Formats: sequence, C-alpha cells, structure tokens
Amino acid sequence: MDPRRLAKAMTGLPADEREILFCASSLRWSVERIAGDFGLSSDVVKLRLHDALRRLVGHTASCPPGMP
Repeated sequence: MDPRRLAKAMTGLPADEREILFCASSLRWSVERIAGDFGLSSDVVKLRLHDALRRLVGHTASCPPGMP
C-alpha cells in the first residue's frame, strides 16, 4: 500500500482509534497493555481496533489505484 494513502486514511480516523491502532501496529503493544495505559477494558480496545481497521479498509478500497 502507498504510504501516502495510508497516512491520509489514518488522519480520517477518530483520535482514540488512531492512537490505539498506532500503539498496536507501530509499537507492537498488546491489547492488555493498551487497555491498561488508556484505562479501557480489553474488549473496548479490541472493538476500537476492529473499527479502525474497518474504516481504513473502507477508505483505501474507495480510492482508485494511484490516488493518494
């Protein structure tokens, strides 16, 4: 995936989803660590990760190839 498309899609996420996705994907934090640091339950973290990924897939699927 084009990094510009991914960056654009990430900016469209709600801040809480973006932060949780960053911690999980870039920092490789576990769901339990994210839950503890954010003061959330593990189930809420999993839900926000799922929602963030669903939004990213939807955004990138709606962009034609070659378009950021």
